[in-house]
Amino acid sequence: AINSTTGEVDTQALDPVAPGEVRIYKWVISEEMGPADSDSNSIIWAYTSPVSDPALGLTPDAMTNAGLIGAVIVVADGEMKGTQTMPKDVEVEFIVLTGTFDENLSPYLRLNAQKYADEAYSINYEDPEFQESNRMRSINGLMYCNGQGWLANMYQKVRFYILGTGSGIHSLNLHSHSLVDRSTNRNGFGASVFAAGAVTADTVVSSPGDWLLESSIASDTLYGAQE
Repeated sequence: AINSTTGEVDTQALDPVAPGEVRIYKWVISEEMGPADSDSNSIIWAYTSPVSDPALGLTPDAMTNAGLIGAVIVVADGEMKGTQTMPKDVEVEFIVLTGTFDENLSPYLRLNAQKYADEAYSINYEDPEFQESNRMRSINGLMYCNGQGWLANMYQKVRFYILGTGSGIHSLNLHSHSLVDRSTNRNGFGASVFAAGAVTADTVVSSPGDWLLESSIASDTLYGAQE
């Protein structure tokens, strides 16, 4: 890793990144990490925290539920546009993180409650209703269409990189459009992804307007998985 402030090589890549600090990480991408023969010419991986100190409540699962997760897109050798970091046959790319963030597992649960809740002293952290209120069915960490949305032009080829979190299977539906799952080349109503999994799906923008992207699982949609 390279510290962007000092320009020096950081040999201890697992050192914590301080608030306000910017650090650049570089990965060596092996052939095994790139698209397989049955994949599209680009795929997505998730990166999460490797920190594990259960005594402090710091585990990879806890940090993911606190929001520490990101994406790395890998493009096949020779398939990247010369002036843009995207595949040659794609005009727009969107990253979609879908699933349930369980903030009961976050190491910051009590800290956030003390800071933001009214009468925080009265909270019963074991109360089932309180725990359920902390399970956030979201898209890119936001709920009920509170994200900024995505913008594409008519007839552009759009690639969605979909990451799943939480547990179970997640399915997304883009209204008025079909999605082609590039792992199967199946054109369908939506695209599905398992928790901790990833799917690449394509569509061509064929209808003007504002279109809803939402979970096809009724309970997730009801509780906020819409964008």
